[in-house]
Amino acid sequence: MKRVLLVDDEPGLRQSLGLLLTDAGYTVTAEQNGRRALERATAEPFDLVLCDVRMPEMDGLTFLRAYRQRGGGALVIVMSAYGGEDAAIAAMKEGAYDYLPKPFRPDEVVLTLRKAEERERLREEVAGLRAQLAAAPTGRGLAAERSAVRQALAPRARVGE
Repeated sequence: MKRVLLVDDEPGLRQSLGLLLTDAGYTVTAEQNGRRALERATAEPFDLVLCDVRMPEMDGLTFLRAYRQRGGGALVIVMSAYGGEDAAIAAMKEGAYDYLPKPFRPDEVVLTLRKAEERERLREEVAGLRAQLAAAPTGRGLAAERSAVRQALAPRARVGE
């Protein structure tokens, strides 16, 4: 089960998103500000972080920057009712996976999280395949291919003589 850290200063949104994500099969931990969320995110492992941009004490972009500097590896999705495209661009430059403009439909949140999970799964799969290729002996496959190609081409060369 995937662990989500939900960071938003609005109690109603924390509660409704928490219920929605729990129903969708996530384990949800909620924090009301970026400072507390940063402490939590660096002390516990999370797969995904869903974070508001505008919050008192520490805004979402400052949280994201500090989280990445401390080695945080969860995929971070930022949400905001303000700034639109500029906020989205700023978030992506800081290392966010995606941006959700508020207000959003419940299915948009779950779809965005699922998309982030799938991207991460594929990234890990590609990294594993690359590691396997790097560890495999390279000479054998090429020699067999060359030999097979030579055998396939040899009769054709004789026919053309």
